[in-house]
Amino acid sequence: VYSGSLQGRSMKPSDRGAHGFAVVEFDDTGIVSVDQRTLGLVRFEEIQVAVDGLDSTAALLDRALAGADALRGDAGAADLVVRCRVTGSGALHGDVGRQGWADEFREALAGASPTETVWERVVIETRPDIDYDDLRATPGVIGRLMAAFDDAVGDPAAAAELLGAIESEVSERQAVRSRSAEERVALLERARALALEELLRAEGAAE
Repeated sequence: VYSGSLQGRSMKPSDRGAHGFAVVEFDDTGIVSVDQRTLGLVRFEEIQVAVDGLDSTAALLDRALAGADALRGDAGAADLVVRCRVTGSGALHGDVGRQGWADEFREALAGASPTETVWERVVIETRPDIDYDDLRATPGVIGRLMAAFDDAVGDPAAAAELLGAIESEVSERQAVRSRSAEERVALLERARALALEELLRAEGAAE
């Protein structure tokens, strides 16, 4: 029986959720029962909130707060540290991608939550409301862009190599270097969405 650490310490996937110890009852024949006891005073969690079908930030706020309420019900007396990952596609994509929006949304979440809940960060991973499969079949620059990102996103080693190649051009190099493989793939997903928006906007202006 491996109960893990007594207390989560970060947003790493292995540190999220309930932590504690195991009470094991056994006799000469082996283990009779295992009772996992939750002990952590602080619980690290992440929720994903999709913008799909929403047309206002207020509705997105309600969706995120509902997710936090569910976590609090499961966490018991432990304080919560929550990361909010905004995903999906829809009418709000342009709004949530605005400079500074993530910090504003985190402040709104904090203002509407009890003091036992701390919103660690808001991560934006939405994408334009477009059909990626159609774009993959598009000839020219857009089709090649989709293929390049698909290769990188589908291969963590390729993603690390790609980000490493451009690291010298990034002003906040340590912020890129210190990210997990999962976070690096998320960066590439976001970059793809931004690049596609610019290309599609340019094509529309040229027509």
